[in-house]
Amino acid sequence: MHKETQDTILQVHDAGFEYETKPILSGVSFSLHRGDCVSMIGPNGAGKTTLLRLLSRVLSPSTGEILLGSTPLSRMSRHQIAREIAVVPQDTSLGFPFSVLEVVLMGRNPFTGMLGLESEQDYKLAFESMERLDIIHLAERRFDSLSGGEKQRTVLARALTQTPHILLLDEPGTHLDLSHQIVIHEILQNLSREGITVLSITHDLNLAAEFFPRMIAMKQGRLIADGLTEEVLTESCMQEVFGVRTFVDKNPISGRPRISILKQDSVA
Repeated sequence: MHKETQDTILQVHDAGFEYETKPILSGVSFSLHRGDCVSMIGPNGAGKTTLLRLLSRVLSPSTGEILLGSTPLSRMSRHQIAREIAVVPQDTSLGFPFSVLEVVLMGRNPFTGMLGLESEQDYKLAFESMERLDIIHLAERRFDSLSGGEKQRTVLARALTQTPHILLLDEPGTHLDLSHQIVIHEILQNLSREGITVLSITHDLNLAAEFFPRMIAMKQGRLIADGLTEEVLTESCMQEVFGVRTFVDKNPISGRPRISILKQDSVA
């Protein structure tokens, strides 16, 4: 989609991944630029979550290379990567009854000293993130006592407190009601305007169309399309990626693409 420019922040070159000889990803190449706001779509099993794990070096590619700036991720420590990339996973479970504030402060772990003691600035960043996510009133609550949506917002606040240059999200709208889905996506939109690169997996195509200018479509471990959302979110592409018939028009208010799923026996 883009030519390589000085604001290219992450490059994926022909990345592949196998699990016990089973191919999960193959030949994936794309670049992310500073301030990009990108949704990643595709059916279950397309390799989207695996790709996010490669980008954060939870996993290492079997083939190809991923560069953060001009440095291969393989040459960077997890500590170095955590100063640049924050991840909001779909699974928000924790193995210990931390308070919300303690969870959010974990975002400062890549920056705290040997003793791991948070500074006044660390607390300031944590409270700013909690306020932004409307969870400051939950600061002393135990994380394991929260609703699914409250947990999701807490984990996102932790990621913001990490002050990343790149934010990777796996279904950030999971467990959220409609109003909080909109709030979260407005925050992601604003973060990209502030220069943070956002890449988010989503299954809600209309939500993706409203908030993400760029879209990447995956299927069976391969990148099928990468471009402006209105170029990717087409009837032909959705047929190829999901195997379903759709009707795509424009939202009469926002002007963004709007997709409707057709019954398989519907007349086009």
